[in-house]
Amino acid sequence: MVKMRPGCSSESYLTLTTARASINDWLLAEAVRLHEERNGRRTDDGAAIAVAVRSSGGFRQRLIERARALPGIRAVQTDICSLRRRARLVLVIIVLLGVLAGWLAARASMADRQIDLLLALLTLLGLPTLMLIAWIVVMTIGRRSARSSGAIGRLVNGLLTRLAPRLLSSSLAGEVVLATTGLLRAPFGRWALSLLSHLFWLAYAGGALLALAVYFSLAQYDLSWGTTLLAETTVVTLVEILARPADWLGLLPVAIDPEWIQRGREGAMEGSDRAIWARFLIALVVTYGALPRLVLGLMCAGLAWRAGGKLALNTGESGYLRLQGDLMPEQTVSDIHGHPPERPARKPRRQARGHTGSPVLVWIEVSRSADARPPDFSEIEVLDLGSADRRSQRRELEDALAALRPPPSVLLVVCSLLRTPDEGTERLLNRLADAARSALVLVLTEKAEFERRGGDLAARQADWEALASRVGGEAVLLNSDQPDAAAIAEVVSRRQQSGSDV
Repeated sequence: MVKMRPGCSSESYLTLTTARASINDWLLAEAVRLHEERNGRRTDDGAAIAVAVRSSGGFRQRLIERARALPGIRAVQTDICSLRRRARLVLVIIVLLGVLAGWLAARASMADRQIDLLLALLTLLGLPTLMLIAWIVVMTIGRRSARSSGAIGRLVNGLLTRLAPRLLSSSLAGEVVLATTGLLRAPFGRWALSLLSHLFWLAYAGGALLALAVYFSLAQYDLSWGTTLLAETTVVTLVEILARPADWLGLLPVAIDPEWIQRGREGAMEGSDRAIWARFLIALVVTYGALPRLVLGLMCAGLAWRAGGKLALNTGESGYLRLQGDLMPEQTVSDIHGHPPERPARKPRRQARGHTGSPVLVWIEVSRSADARPPDFSEIEVLDLGSADRRSQRRELEDALAALRPPPSVLLVVCSLLRTPDEGTERLLNRLADAARSALVLVLTEKAEFERRGGDLAARQADWEALASRVGGEAVLLNSDQPDAAAIAEVVSRRQQSGSDV
């Protein structure tokens, strides 16, 4: 079954039956993820969640179905299709520029109807050969880094970053650009950029061949070779070596021998040799300019097609992990990702060990829906260090907790029941609690919103309590969805008292 979207070709929106995603679907889901990781999860996604849950696919497909069903997402889909159309236009322009560059290079080597064969070969094949060697080196080194896209990738990324936001109109235009640059760093993108490079140099060789054929057909040119420093025998040997591959391919009109090469010496060529030398020059441009790029271009096209067929969302990203509980209510995290490794059932309860510092408050895994108010901490003197949604913020938060003197008596971590606890959350809590060196309390919020979405409160609370026990803390779900200041103060007082008794 095929789903069509306005302005998009049919192959762009094939309904997923596996973990693979079309390019448009991948870009759409990634753009939504990047936006939500930066600005928080959308609060109007209830209908989209319901649509995704009703689909028959796995977690990755439900992520895409949710992204497709979000309000106002059609403008983002239009931006993605527009970006791909412009990419095809850029491809045509690059090929035309390659043809023009090759034509001009050939014309430059044919000035005054006198062609020095060695200089013409250097002009027509020198730069393409150097760029081919550079590509091989970059691709060989790039295999050690899965995110390497080479110089052409950085150029395209820079152009996208500067120009695309001016060409796109949706509210997620910036995220679409970021998702596209991420795609270019993936295996599909690296092979696609390599194909673009080979197409340019193939067009360059084609333009040069076209110019040689036209000018050699319409005018008489004298072709010769000469040398000032090199011995003639050296040049003869070099020409013989260059001619062998072309001879094997059947591109040379006559057999190449030292005597024929010697007759091409400046001032020694016979009139009958002129056409043979012209065909010899064309054969070398085909052999060393066009054929390698044609073969490598076909190889890169095949590898890009293969990588595109394996394109799948990385469900280990935090923006996707936070949607597991809502999109896969019938499964646990281990059902989605396989059975996790064995780990201790619980960790000894963390204690403040007589620390007298003020309680510290941090926010992680918080959705903050539109109708939700944050817990009230006015009854206690608490140091609010803010949220830790990004990796850089989490490192800064760890450093800030480690630098507190005296250490805090309690570390309060506000978490949303809308999020599913996972291994990444567990590692983060362990690092924060280790840095704080204090008792740990998880304050669970947004109970009403979770129940409104039809979630199993008892199961989700049990998940968070199990996570709290594994990190040496406790999870507290207070009676109301908006915990009042007195209730929170009571929890903090109890934890401080237990720490002073140690």
